[in-house]
Amino acid sequence: MMHPGAAMPAATFFLMVLFVALFGAGARAQEPGYLEKAVCGALTERVGFFLLRAVAGRPRLDRSEAIEGLEPVSFRTKDQRLLGGYKHRAIVPAGLAPRGYVLVTQGNAMLAEHTVPVLRFFAQAGFDAFAFDFRGYGTSEGRSRMAAILSDYVEIIGHLNGKGYTKSLLYGMSLGGVIFLNAIGAGVSFDAAVIDSAPSRITRYGCPSELNPVDNVPRDCSNLMVIVGGSDRVVPLKDSRELAESVAARGGTIVRRDEFAHPFQDVSIGVALARLELVREFFEGTIGR
Repeated sequence: MMHPGAAMPAATFFLMVLFVALFGAGARAQEPGYLEKAVCGALTERVGFFLLRAVAGRPRLDRSEAIEGLEPVSFRTKDQRLLGGYKHRAIVPAGLAPRGYVLVTQGNAMLAEHTVPVLRFFAQAGFDAFAFDFRGYGTSEGRSRMAAILSDYVEIIGHLNGKGYTKSLLYGMSLGGVIFLNAIGAGVSFDAAVIDSAPSRITRYGCPSELNPVDNVPRDCSNLMVIVGGSDRVVPLKDSRELAESVAARGGTIVRRDEFAHPFQDVSIGVALARLELVREFFEGTIGR
């Protein structure tokens, strides 16, 4: 038996990681959901999401108890996966309804709870703000698979649209932007959307071309804004340029700031707040129209 302090051979470690990725990714799921089919390469999706979930970490389930206005929420998908997340209630004067909802979708190495400061920002602007863990992440059930995650957000948007809100607003960061453009391509109803630091194409990750964000840009982009950052090392300008140009050609708004890095990687709180102010101003300007 190996001593607890002994170094594990690299080959053994790699085989253990591969075994867990192939056979352990769905350990928390009760039964495989019929949506959970790999479309970006069986090995690529399993290993990729396994590693990204590890980076995202485990949730702090007590977070909602410590922040006024924040509460846990859940959503059951059509293949019976329970997704966990958070809602931050709109901060509005007594007797007034929220101005609408903002659905925030994070990057692929994050949990919903990491977006709580963003949810609070939009709550302070008068919107109910929501974020959910991707299936297989944090408090959500199921296997993390691209097609299933895309389907989940089409369902979530439809669910929120049926709750009587006057405005539906979408803010997707990184993978969240990929998700929202696919949802828009699938025909979801929304009033305004901001796509922040998303790549133009995801075929280089083994995904089919029909999932490329640039191939899901709507004909009318007047209610769409794309943010690209000159300091973004995760999705550099060369990877987002085609998407930005396509949205601009169809009447959308493009914001490029050299000081912007990838979301949640900005050099200072001031830069991060400036980013959110741009999103809020776009939402308010669009729904005002």
